[in-house]
Amino acid sequence: MFLVHVTLRPRRSEAELPDSTAKSIGLLCAGLHGFEHVSVHPHALPHPVVAFYVRTESLLEAEAAAHALWHHSSSGLVELRDWEPVRAESPLFRPDLEPGPS
Repeated sequence: MFLVHVTLRPRRSEAELPDSTAKSIGLLCAGLHGFEHVSVHPHALPHPVVAFYVRTESLLEAEAAAHALWHHSSSGLVELRDWEPVRAESPLFRPDLEPGPS
């Protein structure tokens, strides 16, 4: 399973992601493209992030699946039409920067 962040940019300056966004995307995407779970980070900077957890064989397939899931979601949910994807990529985790046990 891979975590892929889809970074969003508003098409209108007053665009906001509703609190129900993750639930709406989850209901719409259930059973599609290896979809497992979604979370939404509406206040991430510089742009909001939709985090898709997808089950695929490779990172490249996961990023493509997340992009497809976003397009499926933004086509089916009115509240997402004011947003466009900037990129879809897996975040880099640096275990060497994580705090160790105290």
